[in-house]
Amino acid sequence: DMIKTTAEKLIEEGIQKGIQKGIRKGIQEGRHAERAEALVRLLEKRFGAVDSKVHRRIRESSLDELLIYFDRALDLKDLEQVFQDPTGSS
Repeated sequence: DMIKTTAEKLIEEGIQKGIQKGIRKGIQEGRHAERAEALVRLLEKRFGAVDSKVHRRIRESSLDELLIYFDRALDLKDLEQVFQDPTGSS
């Protein structure tokens, strides 16, 4: 009873790896939600209510993009500029 088979050990390792991966994903999703919420709040304070297009753009952005947008929102005077890429397209 106390001796585990190789298969049991492999199953246990797989379960542990899956749990760890799920935890990491959950943490990343939480960080994304926090950054997105902070960005929306800043945008609304600076530019007024934001539309569904902006909300969608924020939801679909990476963590790094959210930081870039946040920094731009602090400095730029136009909401459209916040989401432009360096070449000038949105």
